[in-house]
Amino acid sequence: MPSIITHSVVGVMVSRMHGGTATKRFWVLSALLPVLPDIDVIGLFFGFSVEDMLGHRGITRSIWFASIVGVLAVIIFFRNSGLTPKAMISSVAYFFFLTASHGFLDAFNDSNVGVAFWAPFENGRYLFPFNPIVPSSVLLIDSSVLSVSLFFENIYILLRSEILWIWVPLLALLGGNRLLLRLVKRGVS
Repeated sequence: MPSIITHSVVGVMVSRMHGGTATKRFWVLSALLPVLPDIDVIGLFFGFSVEDMLGHRGITRSIWFASIVGVLAVIIFFRNSGLTPKAMISSVAYFFFLTASHGFLDAFNDSNVGVAFWAPFENGRYLFPFNPIVPSSVLLIDSSVLSVSLFFENIYILLRSEILWIWVPLLALLGGNRLLLRLVKRGVS
């Protein structure tokens, strides 16, 4: 899985593609919701294994969970903000996408634990066939990391993988989005 830093970067980068002005709540949720599925680590303290639906990469990585989070984010944080029905649906979709991005990015690494996309209806675990992202849990929590130099070497390997496969494509999308917005704005003027 990518690190929580990269999951937050995804939210921040995607939020920067938002064309209009946004509230502070919007920005905070954009940075936090992509990280929220990692709340499932609490299950480890209660004895759930990674194969359990309430275990790591289980229900909190599912499409169902992302849908619930998208709806709740809008109801809790934007119900009195005067959003039109169209803007509410758009906001639910946006927050759904940000929350769901966590599981999709996790499915792009070479971990042996897949993602339960269809929980609670089915607990099968899935990984995508192309797995270029180095899993952060293997590098940073590995019990063989006994030296500071090896720890920093592992951080370098992790960040290099995340920058190459996540940050650079997001920056390209952001740049393309900005260019498109400028071209559209010039065409309208």
